[in-house]
Amino acid sequence: MKEKRLLQFWMKCHFVIEFLSERSGKRGIRLISKSILEEFVNYYVANPGELSRNARIALSGKTINDKYEYGYDSTFSNLAKIVIRRK
Repeated sequence: MKEKRLLQFWMKCHFVIEFLSERSGKRGIRLISKSILEEFVNYYVANPGELSRNARIALSGKTINDKYEYGYDSTFSNLAKIVIRRK
């Protein structure tokens, strides 16, 4: 029962995406924080056209999220732009 609750909590906080590396052509899996994605969405709504590196610099270390999770700034930026387009 405890494991089931932990899994439900985890699924509310994160999701997994499959990606294809443009450089190597390899497929991989990446764990994505929903709260950080939300931060990137809000950032791009306020700053459309901004570079992903600038978004990472502006957002990293300002919340309770681990600052190293922002290292996937390109992934977060691409996903945030998809979310904004679908709204």
